Amino acid sequence: IRYFILPVRSPNVGPLTAHRFLYTTMRLIILAALVSAARAVMLYPSMTLTPDPGWVPQLLPMTENMNAWADLPDSRYYSIPGNLKVPEVKTWILQGELPVDTRITFTCPTLPEGRVCELYVFTYYCPPCDLAGGLTKDLITDGWIGSSCAPSFRIVAKSHKMSIFRKQIDSGSSTYVTTTSRGRFLGMAGSTMSELCTTARTSTDCGNIPLCAWDRGALECKDNWCPRRFTPHDPSEVCTTCADSELEGTPTPLRTPAP
Repeated sequence: IRYFILPVRSPNVGPLTAHRFLYTTMRLIILAALVSAARAVMLYPSMTLTPDPGWVPQLLPMTENMNAWADLPDSRYYSIPGNLKVPEVKTWILQGELPVDTRITFTCPTLPEGRVCELYVFTYYCPPCDLAGGLTKDLITDGWIGSSCAPSFRIVAKSHKMSIFRKQIDSGSSTYVTTTSRGRFLGMAGSTMSELCTTARTSTDCGNIPLCAWDRGALECKDNWCPRRFTPHDPSEVCTTCADSELEGTPTPLRTPAP
């Protein structure tokens, strides 16, 4: 390297300065390559389905207008919340409907100290219809926090709302949910680039943790991943047709909810 660098001269740059310039440039190139390689091997939570459906879900970054379900080429996610549209978060693209009693297991890999896995499940939410993702009751009772900060989806030309649920699990641990009804229009995402808000002791530390905010009154770092917490929707305001009816080519009116 010295053989090629030291002879470099110009009217205003001596050999030593040129050497330092090229040396710094090489270091930046190597650093960029290392960062790129680190991103390529970034760990993500794993997700398994039991019984095995016979297909492997794709793991992709969430982007606006992306395909929502592999077996429905016209399905699209849109209005994706900002905290899901980052490189560190990826979503599993499912194929087809999950049968009743399907166990969905999420496993967090071994992470550096202080890091946890962040999991999201988003379900179709239209109470008068007979499909609601099949998971809502299990998620709430199993420590998942619900919110309306969820993506929406389109099938054909109709738009449909979703609810989202979030849970953080420790490095090396697992959690699972089970479909209690037909698991259709169900989405999942996760990342390992999260920290618990409660680990921060100052406002500065809190500000450095994504999705956390400092509570000046309580002097605590609190979760702020979504200001709109989950509340029951008024069925008359949620949707005009059931999404599953569109798959049959007959967008029917809402079903009458059970008394």
